[in-house]
Amino acid sequence: MSQDHPAQPLDALWGAAREAARQTLKAATAADKALKAVSTPEAAPQEALTAAGALADARRALEAIDPALIEQLTEALKGARQMWQMGFLKTLKAQAEGEGLRFERLTQDEIRLGQATVILALEKGKATVCYAREPLLEVRADAREIVEGVKQALSDLAGGPFEAEATFDDLAGAYRALVARQGLTPGARVPIVDLIPELLPARQSAAFWKRQDPKKLIPVSRARLAWDLDHLQKARALEQKGARITLGTATGGSAAKKQQVLFLESGPGGGQYYLTFTLKKTGGDHGG
Repeated sequence: MSQDHPAQPLDALWGAAREAARQTLKAATAADKALKAVSTPEAAPQEALTAAGALADARRALEAIDPALIEQLTEALKGARQMWQMGFLKTLKAQAEGEGLRFERLTQDEIRLGQATVILALEKGKATVCYAREPLLEVRADAREIVEGVKQALSDLAGGPFEAEATFDDLAGAYRALVARQGLTPGARVPIVDLIPELLPARQSAAFWKRQDPKKLIPVSRARLAWDLDHLQKARALEQKGARITLGTATGGSAAKKQQVLFLESGPGGGQYYLTFTLKKTGGDHGG
């Protein structure tokens, strides 16, 4: 700050800004009233001159706002915002850890809470709960609502306790169905996201198949496929019943095409994009 304009407390700067705005608005309102009162300047030139003078007064009132006031106010507010954000993150961390969720700040606007990540848009008062970089839920930027949103979103995503064998069977069945439909050789690589529609039949309940009510259809999302593969990797259950699931990483240009790849939180280095899925025999009679 300039020595001619020493820094002032934020409250004082805010008060000065409000007074400057009040004076400007007062002059602008008076000018607007005076101009509206003259419908035909040629017929009432004196009144029109008075109105023009009021407009000049409004211009002078606007120019009277000290640029240094705006500069100091802006800098003070940036500092206040930073302090508020730090306080918000501290509150969020305490709230999360109180619920048993690990807290980790990934970037300025991205937080890891347990198995989820949260994208903060504090300037909009919103936060987006994500898994595998897929949005699951949007909540208010409130520490309690964010933590509750994470817990609810993850619970909905999991759909119950993780069962490694059943999950492996579902993925293996989806792969075999996809290979057969496309006329590929068993063991061929397939786009990982192409498994999603093939998984849909396996995820429906017996009650759904009896009535096939669309309202009771259980969707299979990109996030759910990532969840299944992540948890199979963590459980070291990618190999079962004489078959092994192998995932091909996305590199270069393929990683940039986000709709064709899937991000797995369990990938190396804090997560990685994958492009292909393969099921190959490792022995026994149950491989793909």
